[in-house]
Amino acid sequence: MRPREFALVALLATHPGVAMPRRQLIEHVWGADYDGDERTVDGHIARIRRQLAHYPEVTCRIESIYGYGYKFALA
Repeated sequence: MRPREFALVALLATHPGVAMPRRQLIEHVWGADYDGDERTVDGHIARIRRQLAHYPEVTCRIESIYGYGYKFALA
């Protein structure tokens, strides 16, 4: 897992069940001075999901909150 992907998972996992907006995820992982597109988070989450799909024993998941962001869900 790439460092930013790991940082995203770690941030979401430390706040299970809490929906976090993309902007907040970017500020914590990329830094407050990041001026790129907020949708970059979506690409990173997609890669994380593909990686987690290789481990069926992992029952947690990252849920999309349409138009807002993501949350970490425990099974």
